[in-house]
Amino acid sequence: MIATFKDSAARSFYYRVDYQEQPFSWKFDADTFPGSAEEASIDYLLHTYSLMEQLIREKVILPRDIKVLGFEAIRVMKNPEVIRYLEWLDKDYDEILGSNVQSYSDARSLCKRFRALKDEEGRSIVG
Repeated sequence: MIATFKDSAARSFYYRVDYQEQPFSWKFDADTFPGSAEEASIDYLLHTYSLMEQLIREKVILPRDIKVLGFEAIRVMKNPEVIRYLEWLDKDYDEILGSNVQSYSDARSLCKRFRALKDEEGRSIVG
């Protein structure tokens, strides 16, 4: 899970996703995306978040153990270009797996989980 901090390509791509309105920001383009380095990078991040959710669900780790990654996961999952990618990918899931199956559903669940983490005063404990 900490691999996203150690992997320089993943960190570099994360910043392209995080900074949405910069010239270097990542923009999803369905025509050029398949097989690109960007596909590998975003899938790496999304797969990492999915794995984190699976480990939490199986009680291998607790959300508070990885809350430092919560802000990053929320930023990625709420990025409009990532949402466009997931919607595009969901169409393939519909064709292959049937309706009501979302791509990276565990990564989406992790984002919801982190958004719900609050202290006694109702403040987010992510970050």
